[in-house]
Amino acid sequence: MIQGLDMPYPGKQGLAVPIPTLRSVARTLLICLVLPIAHAQTEMKSYVNYLVKDISFIDEARETQFAGAFTHIHNEAYAEADDALQAFLELHEQPMKEENPVAYAEVLTNLGIVKALQNRVEEAHAALNQSIRTFEAAEGPFTQRLIEPVMTKALIHASQDMYIEAEDLLRRVQHVIHRNAGVYSPRQVPVIDRITGIKIQKGEMIEADRAQKFKLKIHEHTYSRDSEKMIRALQEIGTYFAHRGNMLPAQSWQSPERGQYRNQLFDEAISLYEEAIQITEEKYGKNDLRVIEPLRGLARARLLQVTGRRHAEDALERVVQIVEEHPGTDLTDKVRALVDLADAYLITDDARAEETYMTAWDLMADRPELSDLGNQLFGTPERLYPRSPGVIVLDRRPFNTEEGEDLYVDAEYTVTANGRVSDVNVVDGNVPNAEKRSVRNYLIHARFRPRVVDGEFQDTTGLMLHQPFIVEKKDPVNDVTISVDTGP
Repeated sequence: MIQGLDMPYPGKQGLAVPIPTLRSVARTLLICLVLPIAHAQTEMKSYVNYLVKDISFIDEARETQFAGAFTHIHNEAYAEADDALQAFLELHEQPMKEENPVAYAEVLTNLGIVKALQNRVEEAHAALNQSIRTFEAAEGPFTQRLIEPVMTKALIHASQDMYIEAEDLLRRVQHVIHRNAGVYSPRQVPVIDRITGIKIQKGEMIEADRAQKFKLKIHEHTYSRDSEKMIRALQEIGTYFAHRGNMLPAQSWQSPERGQYRNQLFDEAISLYEEAIQITEEKYGKNDLRVIEPLRGLARARLLQVTGRRHAEDALERVVQIVEEHPGTDLTDKVRALVDLADAYLITDDARAEETYMTAWDLMADRPELSDLGNQLFGTPERLYPRSPGVIVLDRRPFNTEEGEDLYVDAEYTVTANGRVSDVNVVDGNVPNAEKRSVRNYLIHARFRPRVVDGEFQDTTGLMLHQPFIVEKKDPVNDVTISVDTGP
């Protein structure tokens, strides 16, 4: 997960602590980009994006019958849709093979997707494979019609953790797009995002970074500087690189190369956010509400970077000013802006933190409609610094662990009323003692937004951190450098 799990210790509270897997790490890292990565439930919902809706039938009867099947799909009645498509093929399969093979293959694509939506994987692959063969025979190996069935097969493989097979299929989709629409076609962006997710799942972090660099080049090549898609891409990719930088330790004395690469990642993230802010200000004005999102992103990146934390305060003070002066904001917006600023003050040991928190708390006082927001913000301690890297990346696997075994440290601790940590105790773990000490030191120096009850800050005992580790696969050529001039 992008954050380690801070929660009541299970021995005291009877709560089970989920064990984050590499899959969940990748999923949460990329959720900041709204990336459709490999996760079974996510993929099932993604299959419908590749349904072929407009099929050219040669007679009206076939068109009417197919429309009935598609209505079932639209209503998420997939078993009924399956039956309807099977009945359709029983009636029309042979003549369509001869008279209209492209339409026949498109119906098979939809049948494969409907099978996948029911988790009938083998049947889905059979229909999709037949669809692919029919398209290839009718229009050749590079027809754009292959995108839907091949992409669906890739999603199925990814949902089953078959990452090598999934990536091969994604590369084929990308190659088809390149052949038909050019190397910088924006149509490949969803493919690149999925490749990024798979690379992270495989521990191939540098390759994941390259993929996102190439995604940026696509946007720069395709869209005008002030387009909404360009602004959105700058923020998304900036968020990605900030979280990737946070996966590497800030203490670079153990590995100067990693420290240098960490700085490169944060420099990239900050540059992208600053560009998004500048473009948004030029397009809408310096005090427009649309400036808030990239300002917050810049602040988060600065806080994660550690060395730029004071600059984060400047960005969040601007957010508060914009919110307070804009007539279109409500009380919730003001509360969140103040809490974000107070968080930054607490991280930097600024004495204004307590006063700013209480200003936000007082805005919610005696307002029942804001009680849920109050519980969300102050009901449990919220870790602010250092933000967990989600995983910590190791150079090599510990000698006493087996390939595929989850690597972790579990530590118990208390968050005091002033947001500091005490009583840290490492209770379990299978990484070397040096890593255990690092996690302990990390907690000792952490800052939390403390719990508040009736306007008073409270101590919170019995919290638990589950910190996962992974072993990175080395880039055999460039190791810790990003190649920005080549596509994937």
